Amino acid sequence: MKKILSALLVLLLALVPFGAATLAEETIDSTVTIVVPFAAGGTSDILARILSPHLSEILGQDVIVENKPGAGGNLGADVVAHANPNGTTLLLMDVGTLAISPSLYELTYDPQTDLAPVSMLAFTPYILAVSPNLPVTTFEELVAYSQENPGKVNVAHSGVGAGNHLTELVLNEELGLDWKIVAYSGGSEAIRAVVSGECDVILNGAAATLPYVVQDQLKGLAVTGGSRLADLPDMPTFAELGLPESEGGSWQGLLATAGTPESIITQLNEAIAQVVEIEEVRDNILNLGAEVSTGTPEDLDAWIDENVTRWAEVIEANNISL
Repeated sequence: MKKILSALLVLLLALVPFGAATLAEETIDSTVTIVVPFAAGGTSDILARILSPHLSEILGQDVIVENKPGAGGNLGADVVAHANPNGTTLLLMDVGTLAISPSLYELTYDPQTDLAPVSMLAFTPYILAVSPNLPVTTFEELVAYSQENPGKVNVAHSGVGAGNHLTELVLNEELGLDWKIVAYSGGSEAIRAVVSGECDVILNGAAATLPYVVQDQLKGLAVTGGSRLADLPDMPTFAELGLPESEGGSWQGLLATAGTPESIITQLNEAIAQVVEIEEVRDNILNLGAEVSTGTPEDLDAWIDENVTRWAEVIEANNISL
């Protein structure tokens, strides 16, 4: 009997590493759906369509893009949060929106526990621009003009709780100004209001704002992010102006369902790293007004945690609700 038990023990010990290796080698083995929780034509949607054919080649599986707009991006996020955790249903969205949502919505998922970060993808900075009617041409002049005219400078944003809205609030507080911050129903309407002179200032995504600045329909004063824009090399960054607390922009990220095997998360992360090295992909992302910004799943996880806390504090301090 002892010999039989010993033989069984040896057999079991031999099988353990084999089983562990098998689990470690789990990979994606069917069609991948990238859920974009916004309508077609936006930054997240275009980025998903830039990446998907190249991801398909690397993964050896079909990759399709599916738009599920609604509830500020939360409808699509909820679909991924409750999907089969096998890496075949992914979420691509502005993770800033994902970090803001818990403080504004009654969610049926938790972005910090029900989603598994894969990789940051791209960053689109904000441009701070003013109406051509406003008698300022530099950021310093805008600050001085705002201080001389408290409560009279109107600042547009794309909607209550949007990333640019919250960043405007932080900037207003950091500089001790008394801006009147005005909500519009979307970025396009907000830009039109500033171009027409209905509003004075806007902080908005570079992709949408840059053409107006280049065509002298808006005056660009500063840009968020770590570097100046190639198309506007004379426009300073917020960091150069000493405004690190007011940094903002649109960060696009890729996430899977919580519980997805680590080997599959690694497979997806490595695939993204390969895709963004393709010159065509980098050029298309640049043409989108964005810059490639990737990293590890842990990097994205930490970013979401930090920004959930950051925006919750801003929302509470300003009594923002929908």
